[in-house]
Amino acid sequence: MALTKSRSRMTAGAPVNVLDYGAVGDGVTDDTASFQLAADVGGSILVPAGNYKIVGEVIFGSNTTLQVDNGVVFTMDCSGENGRGLMFRHAVNSGIRGDFIINASATSIGTDGSKNSCIQFGCDAGDGSPSITQYCFVSGNVKVSISGAVNVKGVYLCGWVEDTVVENVTVTGMTNYAITAHWTSDVAAGLLPTKTWHAQNITMRNCTIYQTPGINTLRGFTFSASGRVVLDNCYSDCQTLCYNLFVGDYGYTYVQNITQDQAFNFVVSNSHMTGEGGFSIDCISAAVGGSPVWDGRAHKASVLVDGLEVDANTHATGLSFGITGLDTGVFNNIKLYSENVTHTREFFYPQLCNQIQVTNSTFKHHLYMRLRTTDYVLVDGCHISKPTPTPNVTSFNITIEGVTSAIITNSTIKDARVGVYSVDNFSKTIRIVNNTIENIGVAVADINYCTLLTITANTFNNFCTTTTSAVISGIYIDVGVFGFVIANNVFGANSAQYLIRANTATNGVIHGNLFQFINTGASNDAAVLRNIVGTPNVYIDPNTNILGTGVTLTYPP
Repeated sequence: MALTKSRSRMTAGAPVNVLDYGAVGDGVTDDTASFQLAADVGGSILVPAGNYKIVGEVIFGSNTTLQVDNGVVFTMDCSGENGRGLMFRHAVNSGIRGDFIINASATSIGTDGSKNSCIQFGCDAGDGSPSITQYCFVSGNVKVSISGAVNVKGVYLCGWVEDTVVENVTVTGMTNYAITAHWTSDVAAGLLPTKTWHAQNITMRNCTIYQTPGINTLRGFTFSASGRVVLDNCYSDCQTLCYNLFVGDYGYTYVQNITQDQAFNFVVSNSHMTGEGGFSIDCISAAVGGSPVWDGRAHKASVLVDGLEVDANTHATGLSFGITGLDTGVFNNIKLYSENVTHTREFFYPQLCNQIQVTNSTFKHHLYMRLRTTDYVLVDGCHISKPTPTPNVTSFNITIEGVTSAIITNSTIKDARVGVYSVDNFSKTIRIVNNTIENIGVAVADINYCTLLTITANTFNNFCTTTTSAVISGIYIDVGVFGFVIANNVFGANSAQYLIRANTATNGVIHGNLFQFINTGASNDAAVLRNIVGTPNVYIDPNTNILGTGVTLTYPP
């Protein structure tokens, strides 16, 4: 009777109160059916203070806003095939506002990967004909805590979800994917689809993800085949991955709602990450089940990171930044710190990309930046060093492998065995320009396999400090270098046997340098250049190079 009277008092367009539909809010009574009755009416739905038990899912349609009072608690059981909590299926202009808490758990999970979430927008992963979910939102101050033995997603965007904003959400606890988006397809998971639908124009703002001690599977922000996503002022503390931007599975090979060239454009700004998890970008799909490979290099895939602070002290084996298949990646104002001497992976590793730029960034790490198999790489205005100031025999600052054009400029590079190191994979052009490279155990530059090497306008200080080998030099140009210019550099204090050593390299010019100091206590000590037999056409200008007292230009081969 009370329910009938409550309904009779309502007028068209008036806010709906879940209490008028039988919700109790005592944390014990199952309020799911009452919430569903209110959701069926739609419009503005009021949720007064209380603890509401939700079992399974409540489905909201279009033009619906859940207005949640401050201090509301949702106790959610997200188990089974329909464990999707607050579900906005094929909704337009709908969402949740308020400051509230979700305490969620599950005892079982659904079969298709699109179930078991606290807040979900979109549809099922196997929905073969979805309608758009658009202009939806979560805002306020939402705290999601997930416990139990089964993973539950915090916020989930599935399929054709566009123009949606998730802000001021904190997720912690037992969740494999804390805040995530995934495509949907026209066939069941595990089979080859012919059509897929994807999230795009998504904004995540002021969101925070925390690792629960002992829960090792937590992924923070994860996007599988999403396009045009903004992450602003977010924080992720995760064991597995903090920011996981990847095409995944079938990717854009069967995309329906956007073009392939609109795919995979991400902006990450003013954000933070810590914990064991890293920042992963993979723009080449895996051709799962025989699907075509989608390669981001051919489809303008881009990532702009402008302001990201990384505490990598707990890293042991993982990459801080793993990057594959981007057309354009711009990384500006990165601050990465790690004092973990046992870390076994590079801190920044792009490969198979068209263009990578790293600017105005600070990297303090025991290992090195590895630039690999990319057309163009620019490192500009960066500070790269080890946490401890004493270089050892195992560390590098920057390594270059198979890069068409690498430019290292306007940077400070210090506290390692080798400043810039080029290894077996051929690079065409390496330019090391206007840097300060100092406190280096062996060589400021050790270059192998390069078509054209330019080292100009740099300052080198305190190098070759940890070796007594008679073949070690400040700049070591070895096999496979077919042309080099060393010009207008300043060579300061050092312990080198030779300042420059050319070994089987060809066609070199050395001019306009200031050689202030050479190690007078070393064997063969008075020579700037050690030119090995088999290194033809190397010219060292006797007029423009300036020599310190007692220094000669060359040591006979």
